Amino acid sequence: MKSLLAISSGGPDAEPAFQAAAQLAQAFDAHLSGLFLPPAKNALGELMGEAGEAMAMLHGGVPNVLLQAGQPRPPTRAELTRQAFEQASAALRASAFHVAPKSDADVVAAFGRLHDLMIVARPGQDPLDPEPAAINAALFETGRPLLVVPHEPFPARLGRAVVTWNGSIAATRATHFALPLLKTCEEVVVLVAESGEGDARPEVLCHYLTQHGVATRADRIDVARASSRARGRAVLHYTEHADADLLVMGAYGQGRMMQFLGLGGATAKVITACKVPLLLAH
Repeated sequence: MKSLLAISSGGPDAEPAFQAAAQLAQAFDAHLSGLFLPPAKNALGELMGEAGEAMAMLHGGVPNVLLQAGQPRPPTRAELTRQAFEQASAALRASAFHVAPKSDADVVAAFGRLHDLMIVARPGQDPLDPEPAAINAALFETGRPLLVVPHEPFPARLGRAVVTWNGSIAATRATHFALPLLKTCEEVVVLVAESGEGDARPEVLCHYLTQHGVATRADRIDVARASSRARGRAVLHYTEHADADLLVMGAYGQGRMMQFLGLGGATAKVITACKVPLLLAH
């Protein structure tokens, strides 16, 4: 894992994404790229116009349009996001910052496909960008893994990880992409949420991970009679009560992932429910 990409539209999402990415880049001696993706159009932006959006402050999210004559122009979101990136990456061997001209899935795809891992902050904290376009594009347009980090500090070390396993291609890809992180964990729990469909065998994945030097154990939760919403809650509940520092799972296409996690709505709303770093791959 030698090339990381941290994506942010500014606001309160910038610092946690860049700090976590810089920490990982330091640990793996990796090159870190930062990408500023402007917030998509929203009611506030349409009301205030492009100038109002550009003047939105990094943490407040409310344009200051009451500047007195002669006062200096406040920094734009892009400038403040660059400052956050430069502060987070100051100690790194190699880093670069890029500004996208607009919120565009093609931009995320082009950058993401040429990096080993993408990092974003858990959405929902920024009123100007409540459902970042970057997340769907990163998951379903790049073929690369996405790490969604909470707004709390990234763990100094990963003690325990939970890997959800159903034998699918998506779960296999997620586990493979997560290997560099799993190798740093003290323990990895291979979790099968049994729903009566298929015959996932966690011990098979445990054997594979053991061959890569990963300490593992298998576990199961019985969700055969549960709704899709309840199955999703069960996985998240298990992860939280296992004191896990990382959750790894496959993304099964937008519709199937929503159904599996049972939280409904856009991808950003699903990811918001996970309280620990979440690595996803499609």
